[in-house]
Amino acid sequence: MKRILTFNEVTLIPPSSRAVAQFIYHYSISDENTKEEFYIPVVVSDVVCMSWGFQFHSPNPEYYHNLNKVVVQYLSDYIIQQAWYGKVHDLEEFKLFSENTPQDIPYRVEELPEVENLSFEFTV
Repeated sequence: MKRILTFNEVTLIPPSSRAVAQFIYHYSISDENTKEEFYIPVVVSDVVCMSWGFQFHSPNPEYYHNLNKVVVQYLSDYIIQQAWYGKVHDLEEFKLFSENTPQDIPYRVEELPEVENLSFEFTV
């Protein structure tokens, strides 16, 4: 069955005592008959942010624009994989740490699409 994952909004969680950048991604998964809305907290470690050339402690949501363009590439793969296994309702938090990401940013940020209303088509 063909389904579509669409990212609707990204909300910055203001910096706290944790050395991370934190967001909430609001997204939907739809097919020709249904549309379900979800959200998932996302944590990007300070080490990943710095090695990719981003800060992790700015209170300005606009600063995270390019970081989110990269994060959504990883997050979309994760959500699609979980949808394939039927576990989308069980998602609690998505984490990008140095252990599960490359040291250098694997994308040309200026070529990545905007996050809001970004869609990925997949089959389950």
